[in-house]
Amino acid sequence: MLATEEALSNPPSNIPMQVLQILRHVWADKTIQPQVKTFAWRLLRLALGTACRVHGIIPAVDDKCSRCGSPGDDNHLFFGCNFARAVWFASPIGLRADALPQTGHELHSQITTILQQGPSQATAGMIFSIMWCLWKARNDHRFNKSNWTVTRVLHEAKATDTAYNIALETTLCLNLLHMLLQIQHLQILLALLPCRFLRE
Repeated sequence: MLATEEALSNPPSNIPMQVLQILRHVWADKTIQPQVKTFAWRLLRLALGTACRVHGIIPAVDDKCSRCGSPGDDNHLFFGCNFARAVWFASPIGLRADALPQTGHELHSQITTILQQGPSQATAGMIFSIMWCLWKARNDHRFNKSNWTVTRVLHEAKATDTAYNIALETTLCLNLLHMLLQIQHLQILLALLPCRFLRE
């Protein structure tokens, strides 16, 4: 059993039930890429190296968002920054991030709200693929001074979400084709066997 599966089946008592439910949902979804699942786990467990979190450990590190100068915590990075808000609004989900709940642990509440009340396009795979690409865009901007556009984030999120599904479908089709060929070979062999072997 993988460590992540073990953690989900016997969770530590300090993980809120809301987080456990999201994690179980993500881990059960076989269409989400493993790297996106790992990212979701780190995000939901508040283990990403956001500017504020790293600043709390290393005070010399700037705790501000590299795009707008606001405090760079999880909520700001994924829902509060104008760049993130533009990405969510332009996404297939068409989300107005400012309309999300601002109670409890905001990040968990906001993800739960999108999963429960979002449109049909708001699959866990699409939500976490968008967040994964926002994280990559943030890192590229912060460390490489590279500016991703909203279109690039959404294009990569869609590719991330659909590429794994296509790979799974292709594998399934190839396996099915392989089984059909084996059956066909078996039928040919049976047809070539003399009838007396079949009667005995």
